[in-house]
Amino acid sequence: MYRLTKDTTWSQKALGAAQHAQTLNDELPEVHFALGNVYNATGKTAEAIVELKQALSLAPNSDEGFRRLANAYMAAGQKDDALKTYQRPST
Repeated sequence: MYRLTKDTTWSQKALGAAQHAQTLNDELPEVHFALGNVYNATGKTAEAIVELKQALSLAPNSDEGFRRLANAYMAAGQKDDALKTYQRPST
């Protein structure tokens, strides 16, 4: 909804839910994927990259995770890193 409306209420709800999930279990990759998505959608690309890398350390075979990380790199203007991430070999 945030991407459609740019109403920060939606991004704050998503961020709050992801942060709450993090307090419950910081070792779930989904928690970090969710945080990365919120940060990327709201323009906090550096934070998104950190969270998505953390998620991938917990779920290293997640193709969707690598796509999300590459998208965050693109949003941050780090095209070389994005290209390397998009082209990573499948496992």
